[in-house]
Amino acid sequence: MIDVNDPILKDNKDYQDFLNNNKGVGFIKIRASSAKSAVPISNMDIIISKEIGKYNVIFYKGKTDESGMINDITVPACNKKLSDLKEPICSIYKIEAIYKKDNIDTFYDVKVYDGITTIQYINVISNIRGIYD
Repeated sequence: MIDVNDPILKDNKDYQDFLNNNKGVGFIKIRASSAKSAVPISNMDIIISKEIGKYNVIFYKGKTDESGMINDITVPACNKKLSDLKEPICSIYKIEAIYKKDNIDTFYDVKVYDGITTIQYINVISNIRGIYD
């Protein structure tokens, strides 16, 4: 994995082509919870990345807040003007959700559209072993 700000990407043709084809801006919101969305999951590690050429580029790395949320993550998206309204063009990113407390490491593919906030819900089924033993 390589950070989006790594200088090696500045001259990388695949990355520059990606940016040229994704001049719009899309937004991702994360909502992590358990107990059928009743209990927020704070401090869940979230990594948002995309395979571009030979690199897995990290666009965001952070943790959910006390309400289980991360708001307004900004990523490049295909410009709306290039999209057909019947079948809009999107950029697809990979979200990795890591919650060490319950030994969770899960991946989601998320579609991102220019000017639109995509909400990714992450439902955690807690490890309750030992309670009923």
